[in-house]
Amino acid sequence: MSTRYYIYLHVRLTDGQPFYIGKGSGKRAFVKRNRSIHWKNIVNKYGYDILLLEETLGEKEAHTLEKYWINRIGRLDLKLGTLVNFT
Repeated sequence: MSTRYYIYLHVRLTDGQPFYIGKGSGKRAFVKRNRSIHWKNIVNKYGYDILLLEETLGEKEAHTLEKYWINRIGRLDLKLGTLVNFT
């Protein structure tokens, strides 16, 4: 059986502002390890909630949809949105 993936969104608990989009399998969306310092700073200051945007995807489809959602919401470092994603 092949691994199934999903797309998840992390939002600030205080106001619902999105700050991270990810592709994951298993419990990745709920894990705090291996996150950037920017992600950790937001979580420490505001708390966060998790929304699953897309589920039961193949890896290629999940990768494509992750890029779509990042482009749709926009990256903070490019001054195009609120996400702290770097890729």
